This record gives sequence, C-alpha cells and structure tokens, in this order.
Amino acid sequence: MDVNVEDVSPAQRLGIGIALVVVGSVLGQPNLGLETRISAFATLFGIGFLGAAFEPPLTNALGARGWADLSSVKQTGVLFVLAIVAIVLWLAVSLAQGAVWALF
Repeated sequence: MDVNVEDVSPAQRLGIGIALVVVGSVLGQPNLGLETRISAFATLFGIGFLGAAFEPPLTNALGARGWADLSSVKQTGVLFVLAIVAIVLWLAVSLAQGAVWALF
C-alpha cells in the first residue's frame, strides 16, 4: 500500500493538529516524566499538522500544482508563513481550551 501525504486533506490535517495539541496539553505534567515527554512530542506534531493544513492552498495560490513545483526560495517563504500560522493556531487552540476548562 502506497501512502502519499497529498491523500490527507487540509481539513484532516487541521483536525489531527487540534487533537494532538489538546491531548498534548492534557497530558502535560510538572514532574518532567514520561507523560511530559509525550506531551511535548504531541504538541510539536500538533503544531506541525496545524501548519501543514494550510500548505496545499498556499502552494496553489503561488501557482504551483504541488510542493515540488515551487522553487527553493518560495518553499522557504511558504515554510515561514506556515510556521507563523501554526503558532497562531496553537495559541488559539490553547486559549480556547483554557476557556473551556475555566467553565468547569
């Protein structure tokens, strides 16, 4: 079975990213044990998926059919923009999660 990253839709990437960020923050413990390490990896992968959710639309906006069609300079610019988007989304998910926890 051949799996291609383009088979995963932007909506699925966004959902995976949000789930990983939420699970990562729930697992986080102040004792720096195994759960904290799992939390850190889940959060990092979640942030990566949040940014990856916006890669196809941004690539298409630059007139390319896929990632490989972009020049190295454009790929670097896209990665920078995706990193900013991912960090903003991570903050939004974290704030929303904090607001939900405050209600209970």
